[in-house]
Amino acid sequence: MQREGFGGSHCLCHGDVGNLEVLHLAGAVLGEEAWKQAARSRAARVLAQGRDGAWRCGLPRFTEAPGLMLGLSGIGLGLLRLAAPDFVPSVLALQPARSLGSG
Repeated sequence: MQREGFGGSHCLCHGDVGNLEVLHLAGAVLGEEAWKQAARSRAARVLAQGRDGAWRCGLPRFTEAPGLMLGLSGIGLGLLRLAAPDFVPSVLALQPARSLGSG
């Protein structure tokens, strides 16, 4: 995945951000900090591309859309998850949201 699973779109469904979530979760489950770090490093590239105005949603011609799986909200949620995995649940792993009072 690290060699060929990136560079298409950024979307959560089948793009870079979704693949980053899989890489990060695998690192967490298997205790492989290097995998988690690789996910954060690649996320920085996605963020840099977006800052340059090149968000690539999972639609034809990378048409921007607001949606969760193919659009900008999913890209944002995925990047937030990588930045704060203890506070933002994984949509792809169907993790439940934590209540504000739990710690």
